[in-house]
Amino acid sequence: MNDQKNFSGILKPSWTWADQLSSYRFWGLVLFYLFIELSFSQKNLSFYSLLDHKDFSESQITFIFSSSALAIFGGIYLAWFTHTKAKISLIIAAGILIVTQSLFIYSESYLLVMLNELIYQGIVGYIYILLISLIVGRKGTTQNFIICFGIIVLLNRFAVLQGRYVFYDIILKFDFGFSNLSSLLIQLLIPILLAIIVITPVNPLFFRDDVPERKKTIQPEIKSPVLTGLLGLVPFYNLYILFRMHGQVAHLSRSHQIVTPVTSVLLGLFVPFLLPLFLISLWSVLYKTRETEKSSAWYEYFYCFILYPVAFGYIQKELNELIA
Repeated sequence: MNDQKNFSGILKPSWTWADQLSSYRFWGLVLFYLFIELSFSQKNLSFYSLLDHKDFSESQITFIFSSSALAIFGGIYLAWFTHTKAKISLIIAAGILIVTQSLFIYSESYLLVMLNELIYQGIVGYIYILLISLIVGRKGTTQNFIICFGIIVLLNRFAVLQGRYVFYDIILKFDFGFSNLSSLLIQLLIPILLAIIVITPVNPLFFRDDVPERKKTIQPEIKSPVLTGLLGLVPFYNLYILFRMHGQVAHLSRSHQIVTPVTSVLLGLFVPFLLPLFLISLWSVLYKTRETEKSSAWYEYFYCFILYPVAFGYIQKELNELIA
C-alpha cells in the first residue's frame, strides 16, 4: 500500500482502490454523480424540443450550445477553490440546479434560458472535475483512477441510459395532470433531490483522512481445492466462497489491496465484471504473504477472467499451504 507523510513526518497509509470500493464514501459519491448525470441526460434529451417550443431561431439555439461549452472553464476554477469543502459544495451545486431549473425552465426570455444552460453545464462540469480530484487526490497509484473512475464511467453508460427512459416512461404512463413542461421539470428535479439525499451521509473528508482500520476477518480453514472449485460453479454459493476467501486472506495478511468480505459479495452480485480483479488481488496478496518472489503467470489471469472456479481452487490451495 502506498504511504504519505503527515506534518509530523509519520507515514500514513493512503486509500487504495480496495479501500475506496469498501467505503460508502465512494458509493455515495458515485450515486450522487449518476443522479446528477441522469438529470443532465434527461435535460439534453428534451432540450431541443424545449427550445423549439420557445420559438428561438436556429442561430440562437446554436449560440446557446456553443457558449455553454465554455462553462466548463468556470467549473475548473470552481473545483480549484472549493475542493477542500467538497461535500457542502456538491450539495450547494445541486441546490443551485434545483433553483435555476425551477425558475428558468418556464421563462420565454432568451437571455434567461441561455443563463440557465450556462449554469447547468458549468455545474455538471464542476461536479465531474471534482469527482476525479476526490478519487485520485491523496493516492500513489493509478489503480484508484482506473478501477474507481472506470466503474463510474461504465455505470454512467448503463444506469443513466436506462434510467432516463424509466423516468420518461413513468411520466407518460401515469397521468399526473401535469403539463409537458411540468413533467420535464419533475424529471429534472427528482434525480437532483435523490443526489442530495445520497451524498448527505458521506464523510466530508472523503479520502483525505486516515484509512479506517479493518477489524472483521475470518479464521482460515483447510478445505479441498477441488471441492472449492466445483462449489464455485453453484450460483450464489460462489459469492459465499468469495466472502470467506476475502475474510481469510485479510486474517493472514491485513492487506488493503483486497476489498472487505461484504464488499466482495455486494460487488460480485451487482458489479460482476470486477470479480476477475478481486481474484487477481487475492492471488497477489497470498504470494506476498508467503514472501515469495513468484509473479502471477499468464494462466492465473486466464483462470481469473475465464475459469474463475479454477481460480477459486488454486487460491484455496495457496491458503491451505499458508495455514499448514
